[in-house]
Amino acid sequence: ENTPFLYGTGGSPMVHNGTVYLLRDSLKRENSMLYAFDGRTGEVRWKTPRPFSNISYCTPSVLETSDGAEIVTLGAGRLSGYSAETGKEVWSLDGMGKSSINLPVVRDEELFINAKIMLGFEVDYNHEKAWEYILSFDKNENGVIEEKEITQGIRMPQRPDLPLSSPGFGYVMRPPTRFKSEFDLNDDGRIPFEEFVAKIDSMTRKMQAAQGRVQIVRKKGQTPTPELLWSERRYLPEIPTILPYGDRVYAVLNGGFFVVRDANTGKLIEKDRLNASGMYAASPVAANDHIYFASRRGVVTVMKTDDSFEKVSTIQLDGEIYATPAIQDNLIFFRTTKWLYAFQ
Repeated sequence: ENTPFLYGTGGSPMVHNGTVYLLRDSLKRENSMLYAFDGRTGEVRWKTPRPFSNISYCTPSVLETSDGAEIVTLGAGRLSGYSAETGKEVWSLDGMGKSSINLPVVRDEELFINAKIMLGFEVDYNHEKAWEYILSFDKNENGVIEEKEITQGIRMPQRPDLPLSSPGFGYVMRPPTRFKSEFDLNDDGRIPFEEFVAKIDSMTRKMQAAQGRVQIVRKKGQTPTPELLWSERRYLPEIPTILPYGDRVYAVLNGGFFVVRDANTGKLIEKDRLNASGMYAASPVAANDHIYFASRRGVVTVMKTDDSFEKVSTIQLDGEIYATPAIQDNLIFFRTTKWLYAFQ
């Protein structure tokens, strides 16, 4: 299939009652599709076009309703529910992020949703790491970037904590003179670290403000259209899915922040740092009144769910962690880029 995807499929297949559901939203909207395959033969049972969505890496979820099972997916600016039997879209709700990674979480007849515009520029943007990359263009090594040093291929470092090889690190500025026009604030042909920081901070403020329509929402899953119970626009995880546990909702943000909200009202209860900074791709999981957070760098933090939010344990595993930990019986599994760990 010659269909362009910036990060591949991104989302995972989901199995329900012998059918495998897979979301494939493409950069070419006419190719965006939700598929249902026979789990035994691989035959396509149905496929539903999604021409409104061009960037989405969502794994579908199943919502059981009085009208039958629905397949719930996020897409570009939209949350949709499809009949599991026929693939027909039975409801939709606008106001999501323009690009979505997160898994809709189903608890009883409620949906916990988070969807964020994937633009980077977090509140705790790593200026030093970004500047380290920018200085790779500093040919005369005088500690500033001069106009003549701004050459083809220079990138806007949106997420400087990511590897340079990652598409998410930043986009190539075309033409490269855009870099000067963006960062040379006093137009003297030289860009020192201070000007770079000032411009990045300005962009970060604008990005945060622009995400006012990106929401963490909880919806009641009844057809024809879910009821919006509450919505919040601050402190949104980019890749990890939010975690409803008890009467609270937990989230982890890049930079090593955790956020706790009241599950019934959305009210912010706590926002603080974990014991590991950097990027987070794995979603938090919960067991025995503890939350487990795993950073990309392989650091696992265990936190109590009571009002102390005490970090009771921190461990460095060998390798990076992108996969969400899995819990089975009394074991918790962590998969790094090097090892599979099991803890009891």
